[in-house]
Amino acid sequence: MPNPRTNRQEPERQFAFLATNPHATNMFTWLWSDLGTPATYREMAGSSVHAFVWVNARGERRYVRYEWRPTAGERNLTAAEAAVCYGSAHASSISTVGENRVIATNAISSSWRSGSWSQ
Repeated sequence: MPNPRTNRQEPERQFAFLATNPHATNMFTWLWSDLGTPATYREMAGSSVHAFVWVNARGERRYVRYEWRPTAGERNLTAAEAAVCYGSAHASSISTVGENRVIATNAISSSWRSGSWSQ
């Protein structure tokens, strides 16, 4: 939920969302810990934000959420490692998400070009 005018993440907007959506607590704990700064997209776990309804052949409904586990393994940066990777402006994963996307996007693009899908 970046600022629509600047496309930058702002902590105030994140906290406003979390304060009004208690089910987002899991996201909050990931975001404000070292787990919230993935080393690369290839090493980042993920989950769906929304629940989906699956209906089987008998018409039974089941609510599901998707979860992704990387084949390359999961790796996150500590605050100290993120400061080295993203510069001294790193105060939290929210403040550097723009820089993180550029670095992470470049890393995954170069791995695709080299044919290194999950290593």
